[in-house]
Amino acid sequence: MTSALRSFSPLVQALDELAASAWRASPKKLLALSPAIGGQITAAFRAARTVKDGHALWFQERNDLMVLCNAPGSMSEEEHDQALSRLSELELLVLDTPATSQEDLLVQMVLATQLSAEGSTIDEDRAKRLVGRSIALVSVGTLAGTALETVK
Repeated sequence: MTSALRSFSPLVQALDELAASAWRASPKKLLALSPAIGGQITAAFRAARTVKDGHALWFQERNDLMVLCNAPGSMSEEEHDQALSRLSELELLVLDTPATSQEDLLVQMVLATQLSAEGSTIDEDRAKRLVGRSIALVSVGTLAGTALETVK
């Protein structure tokens, strides 16, 4: 594990717990974890956003659309439907585009966690792929009983 990642030990623990629960953590559990990892995630995510890659940019656009969609009267019903469609496309881009850096992986993990906090979830295959990528990029996580070939 790199020295930069060692500073994320609470984050690593939280991600392992989320992976073990198939990314279905309760909002209460996420809130309990947030004081330990919130500042570290925020700092790392801000650093990741300065990189001109797709993951961070897609994630930011997704979050901006989420705010807009939740603002009463901000758009017509047709615009709202279009925004939700784009929001879903962006989520899939972030989750399904292979991470090639720790920053990309962090964005993917934050989105997966954020979806859980918003009352949604990712499917088991996507969760396995994310854990597989975390193992490949930073040697974090386990896939008990799952061959890595199935998650590439």
